[in-house]
Amino acid sequence: MVLQRGDGAPTQRELATVLAGALAFSAIRDGDRVGLVMFSDRIERYVPPRKTRAHVTRLLHELLYTEPKSAGTSLTTALNFLNNLLHRPALVFVLSDFHDPASETWQRALSATNQRHEVIALRTVDQRELELPDVGLALVQDSETGEVLEIDTSDPRVREGWAAAGAQRADELVATFRKGRVPELQVRTDQPWPQKLQKFLDYSAKRRVA
Repeated sequence: MVLQRGDGAPTQRELATVLAGALAFSAIRDGDRVGLVMFSDRIERYVPPRKTRAHVTRLLHELLYTEPKSAGTSLTTALNFLNNLLHRPALVFVLSDFHDPASETWQRALSATNQRHEVIALRTVDQRELELPDVGLALVQDSETGEVLEIDTSDPRVREGWAAAGAQRADELVATFRKGRVPELQVRTDQPWPQKLQKFLDYSAKRRVA
């Protein structure tokens, strides 16, 4: 479920784009190539790896302006595409909110990908997934189906139920990543992330060397 933003905070798509840009520029500075796979419940766009600044600029343009042909989500489709595409070990960043109803299927695909490559999950989170603001009546839209519901956010029971559901989902995702031995970083739209991301990447790099 998503609420349309109106508070000036970045959307999850904008946040994912900025994160991808930071990772891509860091990669080319180190002499590495970087590519892009965009997906919904299908592969929306694939850009082969290169290592120039112009290439990274193109990737950012694709992330900002490519309109998906579907509103669905299939992490399994994206991960299987990568497994068939990449024949040598690679570092794979999965930037997503991980709102995929077929959880068991993509969990298996994630584990399979992590056995062949090094996978790092960057999970974008809108703070309102965790805590619903008290703004009275609000329209909530299911991003998958487009269904719109009206809820009363002034009702404490509604807010408590929303928060409990968000916390449960977060716990389930943490357990999934641990089971698959996939490092995961939660990045929220309402919190600064550069230092947090750098510490996480430094820690992940040390684990690779150890």
